[in-house]
Amino acid sequence: MNKITFNRFIEFLNSKNLKHPIKVPKYLNGFAFVRTTNFFDDKYNDFCLIYRNGVFIDIFACSTRAGKYWVYNPVTYGGIKGVAVLLDGLYPKTWWAVHTYRFGFYSIELQQVRNVRVARDGNKNDVIDISNIQEGLFGINIHIGGTFLSNVDRWSAGCIVIPKDQYDLFTKYIQIGNLYDGYLITL
Repeated sequence: MNKITFNRFIEFLNSKNLKHPIKVPKYLNGFAFVRTTNFFDDKYNDFCLIYRNGVFIDIFACSTRAGKYWVYNPVTYGGIKGVAVLLDGLYPKTWWAVHTYRFGFYSIELQQVRNVRVARDGNKNDVIDISNIQEGLFGINIHIGGTFLSNVDRWSAGCIVIPKDQYDLFTKYIQIGNLYDGYLITL
């Protein structure tokens, strides 16, 4: 168990007068992502909880929000300019575990293989704007990021990133070729 991140999570829940475990779909096989704020803070301040058959297994720091670089340099997709923001909801069997060389080194990544819902936030004001909603395959992957104490920066243009300090332990729960569920909530 990742004790440091678990303790941070309990502190966060206590600050919101909430209880753990959070309510997730009964048979969740994958990840519950907890977004802790509606601001682009460029930090790994969110949480990725791993579940098997609805049972909590472990927890990792992550960011469910794009890094500042992409907030201020948004892409255009489908005629809408803005950084991708994954919307709250259940995404069954949406991420497929593969090996990749995408970042210049051999790594495990979870690639989006089913539609997700995103908002395109293009106003560059550091506050998540839930408008300009799109559904589709956008490459909202789950992958390695920078170190926990560094900024998210260019590591995410909408992907879910886990700091490299915790990524090796995270990948021990991943089996290449498997599909994983995702469930995102903002608290």
